Amino acid sequence: MSQTVLIVEDENITRDILVTWLEEAGYDTCSAGNGLEGLLEAREKSPDLVVADIMMPQMDGYELCKMMRQLCSTPFMFLTGFGSESHKRQGFRMGANDFLVKPVDMDVFLQRVSDLLSKTYPSSPPTIEPFRRTGSENTD
Repeated sequence: MSQTVLIVEDENITRDILVTWLEEAGYDTCSAGNGLEGLLEAREKSPDLVVADIMMPQMDGYELCKMMRQLCSTPFMFLTGFGSESHKRQGFRMGANDFLVKPVDMDVFLQRVSDLLSKTYPSSPPTIEPFRRTGSENTD
C-alpha cells in the first residue's frame, strides 16, 4: 500500500506540480487549497504526511499545524516562500517536523518527503485511528 501525502497549498500551479512529483514518485496524494480545507481533508483521508504552505486564506499553515498537533501525530512539513529564521522557528514551535523554502528542487523535495516518512514509519505505516484524542480537548 502506497503512502499518502496531503498537499495544502493555495496556489493551484504549485499544488499541481507537487502532486505530480509525488504521484510520479509512487505516492498517493490528496490536496486542499487552504488550511481549513486541509484540516477537513486530513480528518477524512488520514494522510501519512502533510505538506503545507504558511500564508493561505481561511486558516494559515501555522494554525493548521497547531490544530493537527492537538489531534494527531501525523508528520508535518512546511513548504513556503517565507525562509527567515523567525518563520522557521515559528514553524517548529507549532510542531512541524521539517521546513523547506520555495522554490524547491524536485529531488530535494522528494528526498525530504522520503526521509520524513522513513523516520516516522520505518517499515510500513501502522493502522491507527486518525486524530487520536490526547484527553486535553474539551468535548462540550
